[in-house]
Amino acid sequence: MFKNQRVRSFRQCAIIVAALFFLETTVGVFVPIANAQTSLPDKKLPFLAVVGFRTSDTPSESFYRSELSAELEKSGKVRLTANMVTEQIVNDVWAEGQTTSKKIIREASTQFSEGKKFYSQLLMEDAITSFNKAVIGYREGIGALRDNRYLLISHLYLGMALMVLGRKKEGENFIREMIVLDSNRSNRRLSKTEFPPDVIKVHKTLTKQVLDSPMGMVVVSFKPLNANVYIDAVIQDGKEKITRNLPVGEHFVVVEKKGYRQFSKRILVKPGINTVDVELDQWELLSPYSEKRQSNLLEKESLLKLGSDLSANILLLGAVTQTSPGRSVISTQLFDIKTKRFSKIEAMEVANSNVQSSGKKMAKKILAHLSSTGKVIAGVGQRAVTIDKEISREDTPIIRERDRAPLMLHKKWWFWTALGVVAVGAGAFLVLNKKDPGYNLLTIDNPL
Repeated sequence: MFKNQRVRSFRQCAIIVAALFFLETTVGVFVPIANAQTSLPDKKLPFLAVVGFRTSDTPSESFYRSELSAELEKSGKVRLTANMVTEQIVNDVWAEGQTTSKKIIREASTQFSEGKKFYSQLLMEDAITSFNKAVIGYREGIGALRDNRYLLISHLYLGMALMVLGRKKEGENFIREMIVLDSNRSNRRLSKTEFPPDVIKVHKTLTKQVLDSPMGMVVVSFKPLNANVYIDAVIQDGKEKITRNLPVGEHFVVVEKKGYRQFSKRILVKPGINTVDVELDQWELLSPYSEKRQSNLLEKESLLKLGSDLSANILLLGAVTQTSPGRSVISTQLFDIKTKRFSKIEAMEVANSNVQSSGKKMAKKILAHLSSTGKVIAGVGQRAVTIDKEISREDTPIIRERDRAPLMLHKKWWFWTALGVVAVGAGAFLVLNKKDPGYNLLTIDNPL
Protein backbone atom coordinates (compact mmCIF):
# COMPACT_ATOMS: atom_id res chain seq x y z
CA MET A 1 0.00 0.00 0.00
CA PHE A 2 2.78 2.37 0.95
CA LYS A 3 4.47 1.44 -2.27
CA ASN A 4 1.35 2.38 -4.24
CA GLN A 5 1.04 5.63 -2.28
CA ARG A 6 4.68 6.43 -3.01
CA VAL A 7 4.05 5.72 -6.66
CA ARG A 8 0.98 7.97 -6.71
CA SER A 9 2.84 10.69 -4.79
CA PHE A 10 5.72 10.40 -7.20
CA ARG A 11 3.38 10.67 -10.13
CA GLN A 12 1.64 13.71 -8.62
CA CYS A 13 4.97 15.39 -7.97
CA ALA A 14 6.11 14.57 -11.45
CA ILE A 15 2.95 16.08 -12.90
CA ILE A 16 3.35 19.22 -10.76
CA VAL A 17 7.01 19.59 -11.71
CA ALA A 18 6.16 19.03 -15.36
CA ALA A 19 3.36 21.59 -15.13
CA LEU A 20 5.63 24.18 -13.50
CA PHE A 21 8.34 23.52 -16.06
CA PHE A 22 5.80 23.80 -18.87
CA LEU A 23 4.43 27.08 -17.57
CA GLU A 24 7.92 28.56 -17.27
CA THR A 25 8.86 27.62 -20.80
CA THR A 26 5.41 28.51 -22.13
CA VAL A 27 5.57 32.01 -20.70
CA GLY A 28 8.92 32.42 -22.35
CA VAL A 29 7.40 31.37 -25.65
CA PHE A 30 4.13 33.24 -25.57
CA VAL A 31 5.07 36.54 -23.97
CA PRO A 32 7.03 37.60 -27.05
CA ILE A 33 3.94 36.77 -29.11
CA ALA A 34 1.87 39.07 -26.92
CA ASN A 35 4.47 41.79 -27.23
CA ALA A 36 4.60 41.33 -30.99
CA GLN A 37 0.87 41.75 -31.20
CA THR A 38 0.45 44.71 -28.88
CA SER A 39 3.44 46.83 -29.89
CA LEU A 40 4.63 47.96 -33.31
CA PRO A 41 8.23 47.54 -34.40
CA ASP A 42 10.40 50.63 -34.47
CA LYS A 43 8.83 52.92 -37.03
CA LYS A 44 10.80 54.12 -39.98
CA LEU A 45 8.92 57.36 -40.43
CA PRO A 46 8.38 58.39 -44.05
CA PHE A 47 10.07 61.53 -45.31
CA LEU A 48 7.55 64.16 -46.38
CA ALA A 49 8.47 67.17 -48.51
CA VAL A 50 6.18 70.22 -48.51
CA VAL A 51 6.53 71.12 -52.19
CA GLY A 52 3.24 73.01 -52.45
CA PHE A 53 2.46 76.56 -51.37
CA ARG A 54 5.45 78.00 -53.24
CA THR A 55 3.66 80.07 -55.86
CA SER A 56 3.01 83.58 -54.62
CA ASP A 57 6.05 84.05 -52.36
CA THR A 58 3.90 86.29 -50.15
CA PRO A 59 4.59 86.51 -46.40
CA SER A 60 1.21 84.91 -45.58
CA GLU A 61 1.96 81.88 -47.76
CA SER A 62 5.41 81.56 -46.27
CA PHE A 63 4.04 81.74 -42.70
CA TYR A 64 1.31 79.25 -43.57
CA ARG A 65 3.84 76.79 -44.96
CA SER A 66 5.96 77.23 -41.83
CA GLU A 67 3.06 76.58 -39.43
CA LEU A 68 1.84 73.62 -41.48
CA SER A 69 5.32 72.09 -41.48
CA ALA A 70 5.68 72.59 -37.72
CA GLU A 71 2.39 70.78 -37.04
CA LEU A 72 3.31 67.89 -39.31
CA GLU A 73 6.70 67.54 -37.63
CA LYS A 74 5.09 67.67 -34.19
CA SER A 75 2.70 64.82 -35.06
CA GLY A 76 5.51 62.25 -34.98
CA LYS A 77 4.05 60.52 -38.06
CA VAL A 78 6.47 61.92 -40.62
CA ARG A 79 9.91 63.42 -40.96
CA LEU A 80 10.12 66.61 -42.99
CA THR A 81 12.64 67.29 -45.72
CA ALA A 82 14.47 70.53 -44.86
CA ASN A 83 12.74 73.57 -46.34
CA MET A 84 16.02 74.93 -47.70
CA VAL A 85 16.58 71.74 -49.69
CA THR A 86 12.99 71.62 -50.92
CA GLU A 87 13.10 75.28 -51.96
CA GLN A 88 16.24 74.83 -54.04
CA ILE A 89 15.10 71.70 -55.83
CA VAL A 90 11.61 73.09 -56.53
CA ASN A 91 13.19 76.21 -58.02
CA ASP A 92 15.41 74.07 -60.22
CA VAL A 93 12.44 72.02 -61.43
CA TRP A 94 10.45 75.18 -62.17
CA ALA A 95 13.41 76.60 -64.11
CA GLU A 96 13.51 73.45 -66.24
CA GLY A 97 10.56 74.95 -68.10
CA GLN A 98 13.13 77.26 -69.67
CA THR A 99 15.49 74.40 -70.58
CA THR A 100 14.93 74.81 -74.31
CA SER A 101 15.62 78.55 -74.18
CA LYS A 102 18.77 78.01 -72.13
CA LYS A 103 20.01 75.43 -74.58
CA ILE A 104 19.43 77.84 -77.47
CA ILE A 105 21.26 80.61 -75.59
CA ARG A 106 24.27 78.36 -74.92
CA GLU A 107 24.45 77.49 -78.61
CA ALA A 108 24.15 81.18 -79.55
CA SER A 109 27.03 81.99 -77.20
CA THR A 110 29.17 79.32 -78.86
CA GLN A 111 28.33 80.68 -82.29
CA PHE A 112 29.21 84.22 -81.21
CA SER A 113 32.62 83.08 -79.92
CA GLU A 114 33.25 81.26 -83.20
CA GLY A 115 32.23 84.38 -85.12
CA LYS A 116 34.72 86.55 -83.23
CA LYS A 117 37.47 84.04 -83.95
CA PHE A 118 36.68 84.10 -87.69
CA TYR A 119 36.41 87.90 -87.60
CA SER A 120 39.89 88.26 -86.06
CA GLN A 121 41.25 85.97 -88.79
CA LEU A 122 39.49 88.09 -91.46
CA LEU A 123 37.39 85.09 -92.51
CA MET A 124 34.36 87.31 -92.97
CA GLU A 125 32.01 84.85 -94.68
CA ASP A 126 32.46 82.37 -91.87
CA ALA A 127 32.15 85.16 -89.31
CA ILE A 128 28.87 86.34 -90.87
CA THR A 129 27.47 82.79 -90.78
CA SER A 130 28.34 82.37 -87.08
CA PHE A 131 27.18 85.84 -86.06
CA ASN A 132 23.90 85.33 -87.90
CA LYS A 133 23.29 82.08 -85.99
CA ALA A 134 24.10 83.90 -82.75
CA VAL A 135 21.60 86.68 -83.52
CA ILE A 136 18.86 84.15 -84.29
CA GLY A 137 19.69 82.16 -81.14
CA TYR A 138 19.65 85.13 -78.77
CA ARG A 139 16.30 86.25 -80.17
CA GLU A 140 14.70 82.80 -80.02
CA GLY A 141 16.03 82.11 -76.53
CA ILE A 142 15.08 85.54 -75.18
CA GLY A 143 13.06 83.89 -72.36
CA ALA A 144 16.30 82.75 -70.69
CA LEU A 145 18.21 86.02 -71.11
CA ARG A 146 18.66 88.23 -68.06
CA ASP A 147 21.32 90.44 -69.62
CA ASN A 148 20.84 91.97 -73.07
CA ARG A 149 24.52 92.70 -73.68
CA TYR A 150 25.12 89.76 -76.02
CA LEU A 151 21.77 90.24 -77.70
CA LEU A 152 22.98 93.71 -78.66
CA ILE A 153 26.60 92.95 -79.44
CA SER A 154 25.75 90.00 -81.71
CA HIS A 155 23.74 92.39 -83.90
CA LEU A 156 26.60 94.90 -83.86
CA TYR A 157 29.27 92.37 -84.88
CA LEU A 158 27.09 90.94 -87.63
CA GLY A 159 26.59 94.47 -88.96
CA MET A 160 30.33 95.15 -88.78
CA ALA A 161 31.22 91.95 -90.67
CA LEU A 162 28.71 92.75 -93.41
CA MET A 163 30.11 96.26 -93.75
CA VAL A 164 33.66 94.91 -94.11
CA LEU A 165 32.49 92.85 -97.10
CA GLY A 166 30.90 95.95 -98.63
CA ARG A 167 27.33 94.98 -97.74
CA LYS A 168 26.81 98.30 -96.03
CA LYS A 169 23.02 98.50 -96.23
CA GLU A 170 22.58 95.05 -94.70
CA GLY A 171 25.13 95.89 -92.01
CA GLU A 172 23.39 99.13 -91.12
CA ASN A 173 20.06 97.31 -90.75
CA PHE A 174 21.51 95.05 -88.08
CA ILE A 175 23.16 97.95 -86.26
CA ARG A 176 19.83 99.81 -86.36
CA GLU A 177 18.12 96.72 -84.90
CA MET A 178 20.69 96.74 -82.11
CA ILE A 179 19.78 100.35 -81.29
CA VAL A 180 16.04 99.61 -81.34
CA LEU A 181 16.57 96.83 -78.77
CA ASP A 182 18.92 98.89 -76.60
CA SER A 183 17.14 100.35 -73.55
CA ASN A 184 20.13 102.66 -73.05
CA ARG A 185 20.14 103.82 -76.67
CA SER A 186 20.14 107.55 -75.90
CA ASN A 187 23.36 107.29 -73.84
CA ARG A 188 25.15 104.43 -75.60
CA ARG A 189 28.61 105.20 -76.95
CA LEU A 190 30.92 102.74 -78.69
CA SER A 191 34.53 102.50 -77.49
CA LYS A 192 37.03 104.07 -79.89
CA THR A 193 39.63 101.48 -78.90
CA GLU A 194 37.42 98.51 -79.76
CA PHE A 195 35.48 99.59 -82.85
CA PRO A 196 36.50 101.13 -86.20
CA PRO A 197 35.73 104.85 -86.71
CA ASP A 198 33.29 104.16 -89.55
CA VAL A 199 31.27 101.76 -87.36
CA ILE A 200 31.20 104.32 -84.52
CA LYS A 201 30.01 106.95 -86.99
CA VAL A 202 27.26 104.70 -88.38
CA HIS A 203 26.09 103.83 -84.87
CA LYS A 204 25.93 107.50 -83.89
CA THR A 205 24.02 108.49 -87.03
CA LEU A 206 21.53 105.63 -86.73
CA THR A 207 20.97 106.33 -83.04
CA LYS A 208 19.92 109.89 -83.87
CA GLN A 209 17.56 108.60 -86.57
CA VAL A 210 15.92 106.10 -84.19
CA LEU A 211 15.49 108.71 -81.45
CA ASP A 212 13.94 111.16 -83.92
CA SER A 213 11.56 108.56 -85.39
CA PRO A 214 7.97 107.98 -84.13
CA MET A 215 7.73 105.96 -80.95
CA GLY A 216 5.11 103.52 -79.81
CA MET A 217 3.72 103.29 -76.29
CA VAL A 218 3.75 99.71 -75.03
CA VAL A 219 1.42 98.89 -72.13
CA VAL A 220 1.96 95.48 -70.53
CA SER A 221 -0.76 94.45 -68.08
CA PHE A 222 -0.26 91.18 -66.25
CA LYS A 223 -1.70 88.78 -63.71
CA PRO A 224 -0.80 87.71 -61.10
CA LEU A 225 0.64 90.84 -59.56
CA ASN A 226 4.31 91.21 -58.71
CA ALA A 227 5.47 89.18 -61.70
CA ASN A 228 8.82 89.94 -63.31
CA VAL A 229 8.52 91.66 -66.67
CA TYR A 230 11.39 91.83 -69.15
CA ILE A 231 11.37 93.96 -72.28
CA ASP A 232 14.19 93.11 -74.66
CA ALA A 233 15.87 91.12 -71.85
CA VAL A 234 15.86 94.06 -69.42
CA ILE A 235 13.80 93.79 -66.24
CA GLN A 236 11.15 96.48 -65.73
CA ASP A 237 9.77 98.12 -62.61
CA GLY A 238 6.05 97.71 -61.94
CA LYS A 239 3.70 95.54 -59.88
CA GLU A 240 0.67 95.32 -62.15
CA LYS A 241 1.33 97.35 -65.30
CA ILE A 242 4.33 98.44 -67.34
CA THR A 243 4.24 101.45 -69.67
CA ARG A 244 7.21 102.21 -71.93
CA ASN A 245 7.89 104.32 -75.02
CA LEU A 246 9.79 102.16 -77.51
CA PRO A 247 11.08 102.69 -81.02
CA VAL A 248 8.90 101.28 -83.78
CA GLY A 249 10.01 97.77 -84.70
CA GLU A 250 10.46 94.32 -83.18
CA HIS A 251 10.67 93.93 -79.43
CA PHE A 252 10.41 91.05 -76.98
CA VAL A 253 8.23 90.78 -73.88
CA VAL A 254 8.78 88.13 -71.22
CA VAL A 255 6.61 87.83 -68.09
CA GLU A 256 7.35 85.25 -65.42
CA LYS A 257 6.61 84.44 -61.81
CA LYS A 258 7.63 81.43 -59.80
CA GLY A 259 4.80 78.92 -59.78
CA TYR A 260 3.51 80.00 -63.20
CA ARG A 261 4.39 79.21 -66.78
CA GLN A 262 6.52 81.81 -68.49
CA PHE A 263 5.03 84.10 -71.15
CA SER A 264 7.44 84.99 -73.96
CA LYS A 265 6.42 86.82 -77.12
CA ARG A 266 7.84 88.85 -79.98
CA ILE A 267 5.79 91.99 -80.59
CA LEU A 268 5.82 94.45 -83.47
CA VAL A 269 5.56 97.93 -82.00
CA LYS A 270 3.72 100.50 -84.12
CA PRO A 271 3.15 104.23 -83.56
CA GLY A 272 0.46 104.82 -80.95
CA ILE A 273 -0.58 102.55 -78.08
CA ASN A 274 0.38 98.89 -78.16
CA THR A 275 -1.26 96.77 -75.45
CA VAL A 276 -0.05 93.41 -74.22
CA ASP A 277 -2.38 91.65 -71.76
CA VAL A 278 -0.81 88.70 -70.00
CA GLU A 279 -2.47 86.25 -67.62
CA LEU A 280 0.04 83.63 -66.61
CA ASP A 281 -1.05 80.01 -66.48
CA GLN A 282 -0.40 78.42 -63.13
CA TRP A 283 2.42 75.89 -63.06
CA GLU A 284 0.23 73.10 -61.77
CA LEU A 285 2.87 70.49 -61.01
CA LEU A 286 2.80 71.34 -57.29
CA SER A 287 -0.93 72.06 -56.93
CA PRO A 288 -3.53 69.38 -56.02
CA TYR A 289 -4.55 67.00 -58.80
CA SER A 290 -8.14 66.41 -59.84
CA GLU A 291 -9.10 62.85 -60.79
CA LYS A 292 -8.73 63.81 -64.47
CA ARG A 293 -5.25 65.26 -64.00
CA GLN A 294 -4.11 62.18 -62.13
CA SER A 295 -4.18 60.27 -65.41
CA ASN A 296 -1.56 62.62 -66.90
CA LEU A 297 1.46 60.32 -67.03
CA LEU A 298 3.94 63.09 -67.83
CA GLU A 299 3.00 65.11 -64.76
CA LYS A 300 3.07 61.99 -62.59
CA GLU A 301 6.56 61.17 -63.86
CA SER A 302 7.63 64.71 -62.99
CA LEU A 303 6.34 64.21 -59.45
CA LEU A 304 8.20 60.90 -59.17
CA LYS A 305 11.41 62.57 -60.31
CA LEU A 306 10.87 65.42 -57.84
CA GLY A 307 10.35 62.91 -55.04
CA SER A 308 13.52 61.09 -56.05
CA ASP A 309 15.53 64.33 -56.11
CA LEU A 310 14.24 65.16 -52.63
CA SER A 311 14.70 61.58 -51.32
CA ALA A 312 11.11 61.87 -50.09
CA ASN A 313 8.48 59.14 -49.68
CA ILE A 314 5.56 61.57 -49.77
CA LEU A 315 5.01 64.95 -51.44
CA LEU A 316 2.58 67.46 -49.99
CA LEU A 317 0.97 69.41 -52.83
CA GLY A 318 -0.90 72.62 -52.18
CA ALA A 319 -2.08 75.99 -53.41
CA VAL A 320 -3.71 79.17 -52.12
CA THR A 321 -6.24 80.52 -54.62
CA GLN A 322 -8.02 83.83 -54.16
CA THR A 323 -11.76 83.34 -54.78
CA SER A 324 -13.07 86.80 -53.90
CA PRO A 325 -11.75 90.02 -52.42
CA GLY A 326 -10.42 89.15 -49.00
CA ARG A 327 -11.01 85.39 -49.20
CA SER A 328 -8.97 82.45 -50.47
CA VAL A 329 -9.24 78.68 -50.75
CA ILE A 330 -6.41 76.57 -49.37
CA SER A 331 -6.20 73.13 -50.95
CA THR A 332 -3.83 70.27 -50.12
CA GLN A 333 -3.15 66.72 -51.28
CA LEU A 334 -0.60 63.98 -50.60
CA PHE A 335 1.22 61.97 -53.26
CA ASP A 336 2.86 58.67 -52.37
CA ILE A 337 6.07 58.11 -54.34
CA LYS A 338 6.08 54.32 -53.83
CA THR A 339 2.46 53.53 -54.62
CA LYS A 340 2.00 56.45 -57.06
CA ARG A 341 -1.32 57.23 -55.39
CA PHE A 342 -2.93 60.60 -54.61
CA SER A 343 -4.93 61.24 -51.47
CA LYS A 344 -8.28 62.98 -51.48
CA ILE A 345 -8.02 66.76 -51.88
CA GLU A 346 -8.66 68.75 -48.71
CA ALA A 347 -9.93 72.30 -49.25
CA MET A 348 -10.69 75.10 -46.82
CA GLU A 349 -11.96 78.61 -47.53
CA VAL A 350 -10.58 81.28 -45.22
CA ALA A 351 -10.24 85.01 -44.96
CA ASN A 352 -6.91 86.20 -46.33
CA SER A 353 -6.00 87.50 -42.88
CA ASN A 354 -6.40 83.97 -41.49
CA VAL A 355 -4.42 82.06 -44.13
CA GLN A 356 -1.30 81.61 -42.04
CA SER A 357 -3.18 80.67 -38.85
CA SER A 358 -5.13 77.87 -40.53
CA GLY A 359 -2.06 75.65 -40.87
CA LYS A 360 -2.78 73.71 -37.66
CA LYS A 361 -6.29 72.75 -38.76
CA MET A 362 -5.14 71.73 -42.23
CA ALA A 363 -2.31 69.63 -40.79
CA LYS A 364 -4.87 67.48 -38.93
CA LYS A 365 -6.82 66.97 -42.15
CA ILE A 366 -3.67 65.95 -44.00
CA LEU A 367 -2.51 63.51 -41.33
CA ALA A 368 -5.86 61.73 -41.56
CA HIS A 369 -4.78 60.59 -45.04
CA LEU A 370 -1.80 58.65 -43.71
CA SER A 371 -2.21 55.01 -42.72
CA SER A 372 -0.59 53.47 -39.66
CA THR A 373 2.15 52.10 -41.89
CA GLY A 374 3.08 55.54 -43.25
CA LYS A 375 1.39 55.11 -46.62
CA VAL A 376 -0.93 57.59 -48.30
CA ILE A 377 -4.60 56.65 -48.17
CA ALA A 378 -5.60 56.95 -51.81
CA GLY A 379 -8.64 59.03 -52.64
CA VAL A 380 -11.21 57.54 -55.01
CA GLY A 381 -13.90 60.14 -55.43
CA GLN A 382 -15.10 60.74 -51.87
CA ARG A 383 -13.94 57.35 -50.59
CA ALA A 384 -10.59 56.72 -48.96
CA VAL A 385 -8.70 53.44 -49.21
CA THR A 386 -5.57 52.43 -47.36
CA ILE A 387 -2.58 50.93 -49.11
CA ASP A 388 -1.17 48.66 -46.39
CA LYS A 389 1.41 46.80 -48.42
CA GLU A 390 3.38 47.08 -51.61
CA ILE A 391 1.21 46.47 -54.65
CA SER A 392 3.07 44.68 -57.39
CA ARG A 393 0.05 43.77 -59.53
CA GLU A 394 -2.89 45.84 -60.65
CA ASP A 395 -5.34 43.12 -59.63
CA THR A 396 -4.06 42.94 -56.04
CA PRO A 397 -7.11 43.64 -53.86
CA ILE A 398 -7.12 46.89 -51.91
CA ILE A 399 -7.60 46.43 -48.18
CA ARG A 400 -9.77 49.10 -46.61
CA GLU A 401 -8.77 50.10 -43.09
CA ARG A 402 -12.37 50.31 -41.93
CA ASP A 403 -13.10 46.79 -43.27
CA ARG A 404 -10.27 45.20 -41.28
CA ALA A 405 -12.06 43.00 -38.71
CA PRO A 406 -10.75 42.60 -35.12
CA LEU A 407 -8.77 39.44 -34.38
CA MET A 408 -10.98 36.42 -33.78
CA LEU A 409 -10.77 34.66 -30.40
CA HIS A 410 -8.65 31.83 -31.73
CA LYS A 411 -6.08 34.34 -33.00
CA LYS A 412 -5.53 36.11 -29.70
CA TRP A 413 -2.30 35.32 -27.86
CA TRP A 414 -3.88 34.70 -24.47
CA PHE A 415 -6.28 32.10 -25.93
CA TRP A 416 -3.37 29.94 -27.01
CA THR A 417 -1.57 30.49 -23.70
CA ALA A 418 -4.60 29.34 -21.72
CA LEU A 419 -5.11 26.39 -24.02
CA GLY A 420 -1.49 25.40 -23.53
CA VAL A 421 -1.87 25.47 -19.73
CA VAL A 422 -4.97 23.28 -19.91
CA ALA A 423 -3.20 20.80 -22.16
CA VAL A 424 -0.11 20.51 -19.95
CA GLY A 425 0.16 16.80 -19.79
CA ALA A 426 -0.80 16.02 -23.35
CA GLY A 427 1.11 18.77 -25.19
CA ALA A 428 4.24 19.42 -23.15
CA PHE A 429 6.54 17.42 -25.35
CA LEU A 430 5.24 18.95 -28.61
CA VAL A 431 5.37 22.50 -27.29
CA LEU A 432 8.92 22.16 -26.05
CA ASN A 433 10.19 20.63 -29.23
CA LYS A 434 8.35 22.55 -31.97
CA LYS A 435 8.29 26.24 -32.92
CA ASP A 436 5.03 28.17 -32.66
CA PRO A 437 3.11 28.59 -35.91
CA GLY A 438 3.94 31.87 -37.64
CA TYR A 439 0.35 32.74 -38.48
CA ASN A 440 -0.23 33.76 -34.86
CA LEU A 441 2.23 36.65 -35.17
CA LEU A 442 0.88 40.03 -36.17
CA THR A 443 3.48 41.47 -38.52
CA ILE A 444 3.42 45.04 -39.80
CA ASP A 445 4.54 45.39 -43.37
CA ASN A 446 6.53 48.62 -43.43
CA PRO A 447 9.11 48.58 -46.20
CA LEU A 448 9.87 52.30 -45.88
